[in-house]
Amino acid sequence: MHDVVIVGGGTAGCVLASRLTEDSDLSVLLLEAGTRSRKLETKIPAAFSRLYRTDVDWGDSTTPQPSLDDREVVFPRGRMLGGSASMNAMMILRGQRVDYDAWAAAGCTGWSWDDVEPFFARSAEGAFPLAELPDRHVLADAFVHAAQATGIPFAADLNGENTEGVGFVPVSQRRGRRFSVLNGYLGPARRRPNLTVVTGALVTRILFENDRAIGVAYALDGDELEQEARAQRSVVLCAGAVGSPHLLDGRACAARSTARSPTSPPCGCEPASSAARCSPPGCRGS
Repeated sequence: MHDVVIVGGGTAGCVLASRLTEDSDLSVLLLEAGTRSRKLETKIPAAFSRLYRTDVDWGDSTTPQPSLDDREVVFPRGRMLGGSASMNAMMILRGQRVDYDAWAAAGCTGWSWDDVEPFFARSAEGAFPLAELPDRHVLADAFVHAAQATGIPFAADLNGENTEGVGFVPVSQRRGRRFSVLNGYLGPARRRPNLTVVTGALVTRILFENDRAIGVAYALDGDELEQEARAQRSVVLCAGAVGSPHLLDGRACAARSTARSPTSPPCGCEPASSAARCSPPGCRGS
């Protein structure tokens, strides 16, 4: 029995595991469906696309897209510690102020730009690097100069309040290697005795007692029998934009009230990120 069970060892899961275990009295269990990958491609910045359709990728594709002549689009998602942060292009872009303000206006209290910007600022001072690309390609400079020549203004900070214009994207790299939440957050936290990390653990259901989430059921790689992980205080879903909605959609929940609609979200657990509230259009497993 742990105080907190975190589902998913991706970006949100790694950060939360680190932050929560700063309290030595709090026991945290982190469950990740993948493993800790030792593939060199997770460290070499230019090799990230070689991880697609491998054992560290969930292997998703979109449904046929009408605007792309019904082609299916590869939708890579990391299945390893670090999640997609261990296989993405390492570009750090926070998004547009207008988007955050629109979320707040639509009812997502606490998600306006003014609400989230202090957290962005805090993260920039933490363990996650925000660096300029050390070996910028000559064509990148040429592209930016060409855009400026047509009248597009130069944006010195693409993560600032006003990002209109053209500029260079900062990256999460250190000394020429990928530096993700796995390195900056989970790595140091794993030395703490109050953090337990279980890999190869695919969470299949949320366990409920009345309307309260009390734990999850999961299966280890190669094992058909389900195991249970109980939480005294909280179950936190960090399974990403696809995984968290899948667990929240009702069909993956156990011991729920029969009076509740099978499509309504259960009570007692909440995604760690707003990204868990939406899924990519037409996404499906391969």
